[in-house]
Amino acid sequence: MTRTKEEKDSALRDAIVRRDAVRVQALLSEGADLKTLDDEGKTPLMVAAKAGAPEIVEILLRAGADPTPKDKLGYTAEMIAYWYGEYRMGAYTAESFQIVEMLRRMER
Repeated sequence: MTRTKEEKDSALRDAIVRRDAVRVQALLSEGADLKTLDDEGKTPLMVAAKAGAPEIVEILLRAGADPTPKDKLGYTAEMIAYWYGEYRMGAYTAESFQIVEMLRRMER
């Protein structure tokens, strides 16, 4: 079955939200677009940052995802990682910090 670009991109976002690293890699190898935007203007990397999925963030960065674009509200993937970092007991989660550190390394 041949998938359209839109189907691949939608499946990629779904796999990211489910934190399915194997599926994400498979979809990238099938040609899913790292630059595609969802309705909020978020790239797949931003979706992974929002999901708090460091393994997926790393896969996307290694595949060439750009950490610098901003969504419709003006947020980068780093800002999204902080925002959705599940602020608890006065501290962000370890996953949030791990994602932010990966994104910062790629921006240099």
